[in-house]
Amino acid sequence: MRLKTIALLIGFTLLGILGCRPSAQRDFPIDLVYLWVDGSDPVWRQKKEYWQKQLGITVPYAVSDARFRDREELKHSLRSVEKYLPWVRTVYIVTDNQIPSWLNTRHPKIKVVFHQEIFPPEALPVFNSSAIETRLAYIPGLAEHFIYTNDDVFVNKPLTPDFFFTPDGKPIYYSDERVAKQTRLWLPLPANKLVKEISDFNDEVFEKVYHMKPQELAAYGDTHTMTAYRKSDYLENGKILGDYWKNTTYSKFRTRTDLHRGMMVLPDHAKGKNIIKNALNLTQFHCGVSGYMVVWDVDELRTENPCLFCLNDAPGLSEEASWAHTQYLRKRFPKKSKFEK
Repeated sequence: MRLKTIALLIGFTLLGILGCRPSAQRDFPIDLVYLWVDGSDPVWRQKKEYWQKQLGITVPYAVSDARFRDREELKHSLRSVEKYLPWVRTVYIVTDNQIPSWLNTRHPKIKVVFHQEIFPPEALPVFNSSAIETRLAYIPGLAEHFIYTNDDVFVNKPLTPDFFFTPDGKPIYYSDERVAKQTRLWLPLPANKLVKEISDFNDEVFEKVYHMKPQELAAYGDTHTMTAYRKSDYLENGKILGDYWKNTTYSKFRTRTDLHRGMMVLPDHAKGKNIIKNALNLTQFHCGVSGYMVVWDVDELRTENPCLFCLNDAPGLSEEASWAHTQYLRKRFPKKSKFEK
């Protein structure tokens, strides 16, 4: 009995050192939601090109192949989830009638959700992630507490549920002042005209609907990471935003009047519904100098030690850099997961 007790103590000590310590945060399920598309699918491409021509959409930021290409990100992201977030209940993959050829759809944790299951029929087809994000809370069976991410985001080390939610279930968001500063420099560039217009429009709507300026609230810069939400709060904000939110649902491609889900964070924070933490101070999770990173050059990952990182694919990323991303993922997460056939 004494040896068994000592073994248990050693086990819990090691869990704490590795950053995956036991958590009181296990009395409610937490789901994970991805969006995924295979931009090389000829049927999908034909549909996209038809609607792009019909609507006269030519802005590269809205229609660039970089927004839709598959670089094996989802496969490797799921490997990172299996390894470092084993407590996730269900993984929902939202797609336009596409299923990755390698995906093990028989795995009890995997649920593929087609757009027609969550969208009004008249809103389809859709090629706009902002539009799809307005419908996340309508995923059948989705838990009250869920984490949303894109397929180019990866978990870098063991994380417990209390990285994402407080013990009483409030979502935790991470703000990085460096990201905010970079954004202020990046937005005015000519190539980012549409992004700047969307950002300005979101600020206008925020002030009109919530009667406050974003700058008056806690600093928050939403980036490509894993973001925690409560379904009930998500639905409530959708109702408050009314036609602005509905118009985004019906926006087939990105346009200047799209709302971003990140604008929900600050009003919820003002109501005491969530927690905002500094992403640069996460030593309790054994992170490096940043809680998460958006990376274009994989060499950056060798000098920092984030909990989460994003290998961002965006218009302008060279083929060489894109291939370097894929090569890095294959080396970083080489073990096939049970989510694969």
